[in-house]
Amino acid sequence: MNYLCSQITNIPYSGRESINAVRAKAATLFERTARVSLCFNSVSRNTEQLWVDFQNLDAVLTRLSVSLPAVRIPSEDPHAHPSTRPRIDVHTFIIHSLIHASAIQLHSPFAFKEANSQQKCLSAATLASTLASDLEESDFPFLDPIMGTCWTLVADVLLRELLLLRGSPAMEQQLANLNHQLDTIILAMKRCGRTTPLVAYQANKVEQSRPDS
Repeated sequence: MNYLCSQITNIPYSGRESINAVRAKAATLFERTARVSLCFNSVSRNTEQLWVDFQNLDAVLTRLSVSLPAVRIPSEDPHAHPSTRPRIDVHTFIIHSLIHASAIQLHSPFAFKEANSQQKCLSAATLASTLASDLEESDFPFLDPIMGTCWTLVADVLLRELLLLRGSPAMEQQLANLNHQLDTIILAMKRCGRTTPLVAYQANKVEQSRPDS
């Protein structure tokens, strides 16, 4: 785990090779956080070493999330209009999404009882939803199928928050924001599902889990 911590924070972000290396590390973090989360859900596995792994992973995710390259790439066309939005780099988009999903996986076992973990899950879900809202139609065919799992994790957080705030008139604006974010995620999953049947299935399951208004 310490090797992973040191290696993942020492990758330069220049060139496609280094971006691919960061993506590999992000995928490794996604797998590690899933494993640690699963262990925490098994009472017999709550060992001291498990807490050390949790803290190390949390530190790596925090460090990496603030040092990733931007998702949008400025146009290299000298004749491009100044108002033209930079295009999304799909590889970097997937990296950001994996990091947000990893944070959710890591903290989800404690989200119901620890305010800090609940907030980390919600912050990661909000960031992932904002990223998804920036995708263009032409981006979806190039997304990795892992996005279905990432977005399902995001949707789970939003669904949990909606259930917690349900029936609270004072939280009307917050409920509206959560519903908007969930709409964004479901729409992204459906668009991705046009070329990836598994993601289409996951989108349908998320919709079925949505509470009635």
